[in-house]
Amino acid sequence: MRPAMSYLDQGPGTRVVSRAVPYDDITSLEVRQLHDYLEGLKGDRPFAAKADLDPARIKPLLPLLALMDISSPPLRVHYRLFGTYLVELYGNLTGRNLHLREADQRLIDDAYENYEKLLSERRPIYGVTELEIDRNKTRTFEWAFFPLSSDGVAITHVIYIEQRSAAVDRN
Repeated sequence: MRPAMSYLDQGPGTRVVSRAVPYDDITSLEVRQLHDYLEGLKGDRPFAAKADLDPARIKPLLPLLALMDISSPPLRVHYRLFGTYLVELYGNLTGRNLHLREADQRLIDDAYENYEKLLSERRPIYGVTELEIDRNKTRTFEWAFFPLSSDGVAITHVIYIEQRSAAVDRN
């Protein structure tokens, strides 16, 4: 596991701490549903294929998902689809490239670290991020990056899911 990363979000007073966790630490029903769906699709192969995906079977999850093309070297990530829930949080990244995205460089570096880990370890990456909205409220969200392959060997696509909790008073 990588150490927790901490950086200030773009909003004043917001602190973000993000860390990778084992699958067993994931409590989000949505993240677990996507995990189970993709495990069922891959069968004996190392990864499910993008062509295996049936949006009708995961319809409730679609707003929470992003689908990316990935290639290396150099590492390049192209956002193919960006779910409506993610658009509300981050803006519409559909059709954009990570290396050209305008955002806090620490957010970009964190994303690259997750993609590099996914490519080197050749397995899903799960994580938890905690946002300190102000001194009295926190919000937690769970996320995962899942590798997909067009040929059963090379990781050519990534599917991402993110599920946030409601803000919780810390008092």
